[in-house]
Amino acid sequence: MTKKAKKTKNTKNYSEDFNGTNKRYYFDDTEKLTLEKMGIDENNRHQFPLQDLKQMLICEQKAKSIAAITDKIIYAIKKIIFFTPNFNNNKPDASNYSCALLTDVNNDSWAIVYRPSYVKGIDDDLIVKKFPEYGKKNKTKRLETKIQSENPILAVMSDSEISLKDIIKFSVLVNELPSDVINNPDQYLLPLDIVSRPIANMSFRHYAIYLGNKKVVHITGEGTKCESWDEFYKPTSSSAGSSYFSFFSIFSSNLSMLGGTGNLTRHHPIIPFKKQEAIIEDISKAVTINYGKGTYSITSNNCEHLVNMCVLGINRSGQVDGKFWKPSFWLYKELKSEADELNYQNSFYRSYKSHIGNCIRRAGESRNYTRSKCEIEREKFDKRIELQPNPPCKIQ
Repeated sequence: MTKKAKKTKNTKNYSEDFNGTNKRYYFDDTEKLTLEKMGIDENNRHQFPLQDLKQMLICEQKAKSIAAITDKIIYAIKKIIFFTPNFNNNKPDASNYSCALLTDVNNDSWAIVYRPSYVKGIDDDLIVKKFPEYGKKNKTKRLETKIQSENPILAVMSDSEISLKDIIKFSVLVNELPSDVINNPDQYLLPLDIVSRPIANMSFRHYAIYLGNKKVVHITGEGTKCESWDEFYKPTSSSAGSSYFSFFSIFSSNLSMLGGTGNLTRHHPIIPFKKQEAIIEDISKAVTINYGKGTYSITSNNCEHLVNMCVLGINRSGQVDGKFWKPSFWLYKELKSEADELNYQNSFYRSYKSHIGNCIRRAGESRNYTRSKCEIEREKFDKRIELQPNPPCKIQ
């Protein structure tokens, strides 16, 4: 074999234009073999955008490295659907979700929803859910439709009546934040995350929605307000407000007791309960009408009720549901109806929407990413991809 032949053998020998640019990308033999197992070979590879082929390889590598996937999905896969969900569209916070719907040889379907973290202080998001016999009953398409709906959470929840505790446990990541979050909240919180802090001398916590750029929305004595991160974390007696805390005046006239600092907790939906646009709209309505002013109630209209209604579409408070009996409820009905209570629109509403969008953008600009913005933008599917591996292949 000549030196020239050796050089040819050791060179990656497949290339395409990358998204119409002059940049070339070469698949090595391992990558081509992986794609072939999924049903893509040299005969049909040209039918797929290069960005999507690269994203399939990224998803396959992630799947093999995550025990939560390999330990659950043990049978060979006969059908694969890849797509970037609608709720990822136009998100300015570099949060790229990818979805894979798999059907195994037993005709069980699996939904994998994954968001890699591009920031060291923020965890990845992952949900792996089994749907028995969905392949046999031809329900996989219905599952995909639910993921693409206004309320993606409905895709991974049961069709039966469930409790708030079940919802939160399965689909909301709760973690205590390090002390550095006080100075650098955008390194530990994504825009529209829920955050809570202790209330001094009490077992209750105060809840807010983090907007980004050191801004929050929460209930104060004057209703629902946009305020600074410092005002949330280090409240004063004036920011606490007598009307907001009228319930506690039964026990004490010293409103400063409702201040207090301590470990902050992040309450992050692993899969969106509502699209980002809908959350922003509901927050804007709540601030516009000073929602909760004069109507605060520990059992039915407290700070946690507000944030859950805006971000999750559920008018419930986990803090009080266990203390004051609440019947179980239909998540489907509540998602469609509760946020409709905030039905108001005027120039202030439009201004608040613009303000929230600006906070989200500014948060992205100040965050320290582990990948370049250009690389992050490419890590998503351009089109919906449906494959039928032949023979069926395992995730291993």
